[in-house]
Amino acid sequence: MTGLVYICIATLLIALAPVLAKKGIRKSKPTIGAAFAATALTVICIFLNKGALRGLNVAGWGMWTWIYVLLSGLTTAFCILFLFKSAHNSEVMHFLPVIKCNMVLVILLSFVIYKSQISTRQWIVIALTIIGMLLMIIGEGGEKGWKWLGFAVLSVLCYSVFLIIDSHYLSSIDSGLLMTIRLIIAVIIIWCIAMTSGGGNTIRSMSFLDGVILILAGVVYGLSMIFYSRAAAALGSSQLMYIYNANLFVSMIFATLLLGEKITPKKLIGALLMIAALFI
Repeated sequence: MTGLVYICIATLLIALAPVLAKKGIRKSKPTIGAAFAATALTVICIFLNKGALRGLNVAGWGMWTWIYVLLSGLTTAFCILFLFKSAHNSEVMHFLPVIKCNMVLVILLSFVIYKSQISTRQWIVIALTIIGMLLMIIGEGGEKGWKWLGFAVLSVLCYSVFLIIDSHYLSSIDSGLLMTIRLIIAVIIIWCIAMTSGGGNTIRSMSFLDGVILILAGVVYGLSMIFYSRAAAALGSSQLMYIYNANLFVSMIFATLLLGEKITPKKLIGALLMIAALFI
């Protein structure tokens, strides 16, 4: 029963994070929004992995390990930046379905780069995900045309690249520790980009509430990982995914309640197809 409560909380939190991010950057630069949220998430990850960080021994890392770690941090930074750029120029129900296609791109990139075989089941997943995503975004140009779509695709591409780097070249490093190191590098890069593009003026002019919401977006995402890991320990990852996979639909509900976005029949069908693909 405890595990079920944990996974329900994790699902609600992971669904709320992009909605808070969108709400927080409506009147501020997306680079500053990314910096605030990523910093909050990084602080949580440092707290969770402080023991592993204290015992970290990088003396044994070779040149290529350092290169891959830095590349992983760099792609993470741009993944977050492009995500916030996309969110700034569209609605949650526009950019989020594209972001949810990340595993499709991972499968396709693994096929192209490493000649990994794609099973019939994976082809079905790819087809359902793409069809569902298209149903959700076709005819939905967003607040500022289709610029958001390019940023969303770039975010997904960066996510796929750092995931491949982590799984193929950095698998010997503990996943929680690697995520923390990756985020520390990413936050430094994001703040450098934000402050060299007029971020200081943006911070001075943005409202206190927007700042709190952006920090909360990062905190909520971090808390979702904590509750997910606790649920996994209690239930096992195979069982909890049946609930966790519904977070796209929950995000749509939050976007309707907090941002006034509308759930149309076409978007609902698209979301159901994407969720069905995850169950497969």
